[in-house]
Amino acid sequence: KWLNKGISDKILRINIWKSVKSNYNRYEKVQYWLYYPLKKCTILVGDIMLKLKISEYIENWYEKGTKKSLIIDGPRQVGKTYIINDFIINHYDKKNYFYVDFKDNYSLSRIFKRDFPISRIYQEIQLHSPDRHLVKDETIIYFDNIQLCPEVIPYFRSFTEDGLYSVIASGSSLGVIYDKVS
Repeated sequence: KWLNKGISDKILRINIWKSVKSNYNRYEKVQYWLYYPLKKCTILVGDIMLKLKISEYIENWYEKGTKKSLIIDGPRQVGKTYIINDFIINHYDKKNYFYVDFKDNYSLSRIFKRDFPISRIYQEIQLHSPDRHLVKDETIIYFDNIQLCPEVIPYFRSFTEDGLYSVIASGSSLGVIYDKVS
C-alpha cells in the first residue's frame, strides 16, 4: 500500500506499509522505505513517475510544433486521461478543445466505420460540440478509449497529413488492436 511518496531532485522515496505474518499467526504492520535513484530508474514506479514520464513526453511533442498525431497506450486506470486533460487545459483554449470518448459516444464511433473523408469527420466532430470551434493551428481533438473504436486508427495518418489540428488519442491494449487493423 502506497502511503507516502516523496521526490527529491535525485531520489524517489516511497513509504510502504505492509501486513506481515508474525509469530502466533498474527499480522503486524511493518514500515518499509524504498529509495530509487531517478537517473538509474528505468521502471516506472507508482503514479508519480508515470505522470512525470507522460507529461514530459506530451510537452516534447507540443514543443516540436509538428502536427503529428500522438497516441498514448497504457494500462487501464493509470491516469492517462487525467494527465492529457491537464495538459490540454494548460495549453489550449477551452473553445478549441474537442473531447471524444468512445466509451460514451457511440454515434461518433459509427462515422469512422463508414469510411468518410477527413473533412466529413471534422464536420461530424463539430456537430457533436456546437459550442466549440475548429480553428486551424489552435484546435486539439482528443480521442479517448480508442480501443473501443479500432476503425479510428487508420484516420490518424489522414489527421497528420492534413495537419490542420493537433490530435491526441489514448487507449489500452492497443497492441492487440494494431494487429487486427493492419
